[in-house]
Amino acid sequence: MAKKRPLTEKTRQRILEAAAKGSTDVEIRKALKVSTTIWYRWLSEDGDLSDDMHDARLPALAEIEAALYKRAIGYSYVETTAESRDTPQGEVTVVKNVTKQLAPDVTAQQFILQNRRPDRWRPPIKIEDDGGGKVAYLVKLPE
Repeated sequence: MAKKRPLTEKTRQRILEAAAKGSTDVEIRKALKVSTTIWYRWLSEDGDLSDDMHDARLPALAEIEAALYKRAIGYSYVETTAESRDTPQGEVTVVKNVTKQLAPDVTAQQFILQNRRPDRWRPPIKIEDDGGGKVAYLVKLPE
């Protein structure tokens, strides 16, 4: 019979810290070296743990969403370079600030639209079974 391992406050804090960094439940469970059975027992015994993990993940998810949106619409940034040059007066370091433009990413746009507006952007999939064990997946692309 497996040894019953209680959920300590220290372990609970480690779980929430890992969740805040974006770790999945499986990654957290493996890092803690606990079985799936113990993990789900902890979740059922501590009714708030799942909600607290969800809340801990929200800031990281918001940051990722903002970065994806920024990539989808494109943005500009300043690139700073420094190079040393030998001159008759001695070595001089020249610092250049160049504003660069990153073009919008169509794949990021598509990802956002298919997930935020699936009614308009996700192609409908129709599954047909011919009765003979063959299944056809028909994707109707928008016109």
